Amino acid sequence: MPPQKRSEEQFIDPKTGVFTDLDPGDYDDDDEEEQDDDIQFLDYREINGMGMGKSLVKSRRSKKQRGWLINPLVTSRADGKDKVQACAPFHFTDPWWKITMLRTTKGRNYTVYLKDMFALSYELRQDVNCSKHKVVSMFLTKQSEDDYSIHECLTAFEIYLKQTGQTESLTFNNVEDILKRFERSLAETEKYKAIKLLGIFYSTAGRHIYLAKTYPRIFEFIPQLLPNQFLAILNVDEEIIEELNNDLVERPWIFGFKQALYAERDLIGCEAPWIALIRAGFRDKIKNPYRDALIIYDYLKEDSKRNGHTCRELEQLKNIMSSKGLTDFKKALSWMKRKRVVKESDIFGKPCVFLYDLYKCEENISRGIKSLFLQPGGEELELKVNLQSEVFSSIRTDQ
Repeated sequence: MPPQKRSEEQFIDPKTGVFTDLDPGDYDDDDEEEQDDDIQFLDYREINGMGMGKSLVKSRRSKKQRGWLINPLVTSRADGKDKVQACAPFHFTDPWWKITMLRTTKGRNYTVYLKDMFALSYELRQDVNCSKHKVVSMFLTKQSEDDYSIHECLTAFEIYLKQTGQTESLTFNNVEDILKRFERSLAETEKYKAIKLLGIFYSTAGRHIYLAKTYPRIFEFIPQLLPNQFLAILNVDEEIIEELNNDLVERPWIFGFKQALYAERDLIGCEAPWIALIRAGFRDKIKNPYRDALIIYDYLKEDSKRNGHTCRELEQLKNIMSSKGLTDFKKALSWMKRKRVVKESDIFGKPCVFLYDLYKCEENISRGIKSLFLQPGGEELELKVNLQSEVFSSIRTDQ
């Protein structure tokens, strides 16, 4: 069966809104699935890197959730055009997040689904209704659900907001400053109320708020490029997050090569496919030799996965790439070899190009078999394999 053509469109019937749970009567659990860790295969260098302080970015699929996406800017809700029923593996569903489903398709009961897994984007709400809907107060309340002593603090803070006329102006951009002013207004024995509320912003949820304000591109693009590792990336050192945020502007190609993320950002086990970079709008922002290299790399990975090939003859690969619009095949391949993305080696006198990781696996297997045959004092091994069979002949001629 020929491979299906992959859509490269960035937007297909996009939907934007704030997530709200369905009423119990509207709930359909057909889409529920377990939240599992994806299997990640690491090579020796990556495993060794973990012991050197590099961060393994765990891959985990978010659980699909069904609810309403409601447009917070629509004032009239009579015609129902302000909301759409959606089902997707949302990373965030709290009311202070604006969610965009970039590419959607409609299912039964007019529910919209993601057309592909690289189609979610997030933004911290800063709309005009944020204060009206008391979104910041909802955040503080939710983070204090397990600590009843904070309820007293929240009540005192809300009284302060009313007295100072700031209820309608409270946003995530000014809440910490207002809390500090609230602290100064309190008697010495009451200052703990403001300190407890400020402490909420040092929680995991509070860190997400801070990161979304400081590095908005991370929340816009990383869910598109690395959807299963987005939440894990939010837990790495802020210095790395800042560098990734800059990379999205200056060097988006780096997300397509795990080798570069390992060497330059100390991240292990993450890599965005070329199609995700295209759909996120980065194709024309990536210069050569990186764009050519990404196209070659994408082909080699797909060829290995689909056809089981561990390598391609150099001339054969060059001919295949001639129809892909590359600018300089030789320069891109040279860069990939320097970065250990691919390995060039001769087989039966013909130069072949391997994915570097596959080459090392083949090399280690070959070394192990050779040592097995050369063991002193052992009986001669008899392998019941007919290397002249039709099966092996077809493999040798496979294109």
